[in-house]
Amino acid sequence: MKRLSLMRSELTRWLRSDKQMLLAVTLIYSTSYILLPLREISAYFRESLNLFEGFLTLLGNGFSMMVVVLVYLFLIIDYPDLTGNALFVIARLGRKRWLRNQLAFVYLTSAFYLLAVFLFSLLLTGDLSFVANGWSNTMRQLLTESNADLRTQNMLAVLHESIQNYYRPYEAMWKSTLLMFLQITLFGQLQICLTVRFNKLAAVFVNLLIVSAGALFWNARHWAQWFFPISNATVGWHHAAFFNQEIFPLWGSALYLIAGNLLLLLYSGYCAKRCDFMLGRN
Repeated sequence: MKRLSLMRSELTRWLRSDKQMLLAVTLIYSTSYILLPLREISAYFRESLNLFEGFLTLLGNGFSMMVVVLVYLFLIIDYPDLTGNALFVIARLGRKRWLRNQLAFVYLTSAFYLLAVFLFSLLLTGDLSFVANGWSNTMRQLLTESNADLRTQNMLAVLHESIQNYYRPYEAMWKSTLLMFLQITLFGQLQICLTVRFNKLAAVFVNLLIVSAGALFWNARHWAQWFFPISNATVGWHHAAFFNQEIFPLWGSALYLIAGNLLLLLYSGYCAKRCDFMLGRN
């Protein structure tokens, strides 16, 4: 564990930082547009919810996906830290060990972020939910033609139709969570690489550009959307809503995100070895 001492220090500082207030953006957004509307819809139909439906709804549409990703990027915007005594720490630990600590930091903060959002969704909807591996009558009734107006009024609180048609809740849960985790670790690693190779401004700019371009192509329903992480990390977009038609294979998206993480892992090692660390790069 001594080899990850820097990671523990960075993680503790991150958890205690004022930046954690940004987590409230995701929580307030999910409360206002997803979780509270789901509670109201559940009361309207007098039906319960599935335990995972709130969290899956958050990860199941493009606008919500952007909120989740962007909040995470701003949560880690100060990392890796190349100010103050950073050069001393790098010289003391060695570049490889420093890099391992930075990567461990990205993986742990990604897991913490998703876990916090998931637990918050349970807090707000758990008392109305069941744990059986089946979709609730609330979601099923919401998709009927007679409830089209209710669905339009609560667009962000509707679980994507293809998720309900092609997956059971437990399967959808682990696949959505895994793809989302791979996506935000990819962005986290990209931030490490570009900060070390260039500077923090370049890292932030490129990450925001990738998120924005991915959302733009998704909104246009253009085939180029599959070149971007946001589409590949959203389980519901891989199938047509009501037809037995695969738009893009889920295994292909998993390979895309895994390969992206591995390539950035290799590139970050190259950057740590070859690039000159200079104070003030942040």
